[in-house]
Amino acid sequence: MTRSLLFVLMTFLAACSSNGNIEDEIDLSNEEDWIYQVDSLIMPYWMMDEAFGVPSGNYNTFRASDGSVIQPDSYDYSQIPEYMRDYIITGTDSLQRRFVRMNCRQIYAYCIAFHVSGNEQYLVHAKQGLDYLIEKGVFEDSSVVTYFINGQPQPAVGQRTVQDLAYGLLGSTIYYYLTRNPKLLELILPIKRQIMEMYYHQSDLLANSKVMKWTLMDYEADSAHHLNLLAPMDMINAHLLLMAMSVPDSLKSEYTNDLDVLAGSIVDNFYNEWSNSFLGNLNDKTLFSGSSDLGHSIKNFWMLYLVAQLTGDEELAGFAKSNGTLLLEKSFITELGRWGSMYLDSSLNVDPYILGWQYAEFDQVATTFSLADKTFYDQYLRSSFKVYYDRLIDHQGKETYWGLNDKNEPYNLGFKVGMWKNGFHSMEHALIGLVGTSSYYDQETKLYFAINESIDIDEVVLNPYYFRFDNSSQKLVNSNSGLLPELQIVEVTYPEIF
Repeated sequence: MTRSLLFVLMTFLAACSSNGNIEDEIDLSNEEDWIYQVDSLIMPYWMMDEAFGVPSGNYNTFRASDGSVIQPDSYDYSQIPEYMRDYIITGTDSLQRRFVRMNCRQIYAYCIAFHVSGNEQYLVHAKQGLDYLIEKGVFEDSSVVTYFINGQPQPAVGQRTVQDLAYGLLGSTIYYYLTRNPKLLELILPIKRQIMEMYYHQSDLLANSKVMKWTLMDYEADSAHHLNLLAPMDMINAHLLLMAMSVPDSLKSEYTNDLDVLAGSIVDNFYNEWSNSFLGNLNDKTLFSGSSDLGHSIKNFWMLYLVAQLTGDEELAGFAKSNGTLLLEKSFITELGRWGSMYLDSSLNVDPYILGWQYAEFDQVATTFSLADKTFYDQYLRSSFKVYYDRLIDHQGKETYWGLNDKNEPYNLGFKVGMWKNGFHSMEHALIGLVGTSSYYDQETKLYFAINESIDIDEVVLNPYYFRFDNSSQKLVNSNSGLLPELQIVEVTYPEIF
């Protein structure tokens, strides 16, 4: 039996012993149920030998529903439905590219699995993934490589999009959050500063106010003239916000200033009051296609709300909370017990088809609002969490399906992960679901960190992800595994998170 199969068996047996032998008994009303979801339903897909790559840490971008590695040279593109063709780059060799953003999303999945369970084996795989990227030279030139093809980094530095740069920092960001390793901060900081300088401060794109560049030079379908919502939004989501919660005090004002200017640019340029949603692209300003979907809009309200809480901007917090609440109400499809994905047309009727990442974003916003107002949990999350658990998670093949149709049936593309879909959204959903459920039932939340040995754990503030807390208790966890000798495993208990 391989190490990974043994690990899956052990976690499954542990889950059964704490939750009973019948999975249907799980009602997601306590921390243990969410850890079961992580250990037994999501992470087994990422603990297969096929997930680790060769060498270990060189993760495979494309994998099938059974976990096997997709061979791009022999892949049948006709398996991809017409309405999902944007998940490949039409007319390119996209399925043969090894995307760094996917490596980073997988690093994120391992980190969050450790964060909620304390199982060091997850963090070992995260470290292998990050070490591989560093050794491969991904972070040279104060930039981040977008993808490799035939072992060669592509494209040129100025042709990389902000979105790919931001998600290229996701792996190092989440690992820094857990460890506070100062060497990682030395890697991350110059890249962040160059992105902000070249893509925002030197941007010549003006609408209501300055707009962050999507890319500096034209490349394939990406243009230096694009005014794309995802440039500032994903810079906040994938990197800036979590770093602002984690960096030393000497850097906090720099990060909060970055967050403040990008949040202002988003509201000034992309918000559409008539539809209470955000335009995905100012170049064509359509509301009914592309990144103008409701998943991106609710994610924007979430990011703006969290930024406002961090910076103390009461006006922005009110804007994001009130309009985010309205969009939650508009997007919830009662007969399906969950959210829809986008406006179909000017009638503002909502499309019942939904992708997994969109579903996760809606749940995460409702959960965040529920920390202060439990009616959000009662109105939406009791039903939505259940549908996610019952229908979106693949209980046999593990991880999540691509999405759900108008009958709450899952659909696939022929591959389970690739291009953008990976463990990022399913694991963030699990972490925030755990936090929200603990809060709703007035339970403590327990999370794990692995602080670098050079740092005094009593002198570092360990926020629970994007959220705040009044007090916490922490203790070193004795570890004799020898897996991560340079790290101190710390268990932190939060009586209340808000």
